[in-house]
Parts: sequence; C-alpha cells; structure tokens
Amino acid sequence: MKSSVLVAVQLAAIIYLALTGYLIAAPQWVWLQIAGIVLTLWAVAVVGPRRVKIAPEPARDMRLVTRGPYRFIRHPMYTAVLLFTLGWLTTQPNFSRLIVWLILLADLILKAEYEESLLLRRFPEYRAYRQHTKRFLPFVY
Repeated sequence: MKSSVLVAVQLAAIIYLALTGYLIAAPQWVWLQIAGIVLTLWAVAVVGPRRVKIAPEPARDMRLVTRGPYRFIRHPMYTAVLLFTLGWLTTQPNFSRLIVWLILLADLILKAEYEESLLLRRFPEYRAYRQHTKRFLPFVY
C-alpha cells in the first residue's frame, strides 16, 4: 500500500473525529489527550522538530533513535495520536466515531509495519531493537 494512502486515511480519520465531537475531552478523559501531547513533545524533543514528518519513509539523513520514548516503544508519535483521538472518542462515543477510530488504529498498524520494513532494510541494528521494544504500548504491544 502506498504511503500517501496511509497518510490520507490517517488525516481523514483525525479530521472526522475532530469535526464530529468536542475538541477537548471530558474531564475524566482529558488525561488521554494530555498523555498524547506529552508523548508527542517528548518524541519531538528527542528526534528534533526538523526531522518529524508524517510520511513513513525514512529521510536520507535519518539516524536510528533508540532513546527517550523510543527506548520503550518504536512508534511513540503513533501512540500519541491514538491516545489523543481516544480522548475525543470517549467524550462523545457513538458507533460511527468508534469505527473511524478503529480504522485509524488499523491504518497506524499498517503504517508502522510498512515503516518497519523500510527501517529493517536501512538499519541492520533495527532487528535487535525490535526484539526488546514494543510497537505502541510498553510491555503490551
């Protein structure tokens, strides 16, 4: 699957969730959005703001980052998106929003798999890194 399709699905799902509910989660769920923001800021600080991009293809001058949140999970930015949008979903849950969030989840899993296949070709040490980290949730998945 082309990365442009993966990015388009991701953006469409995020926009749909943003436009069909409240932008700030209910008080009991706002922690999801805060966790998403904190994780985003931590990952961006470690990678560097100029190196962050939405496409899964690694940049030519990219280095493999294994510190910061990357010590625990391989895709902290995807986790941050899922946490933040889950805050939106839980604040105003309905069937269509749940389906769109699950589409976003599936899309990010496919995007991570594609990105990892490229990283395996580019960085021989990525295979060992994958063995001791989880994809999205530390100690879980």
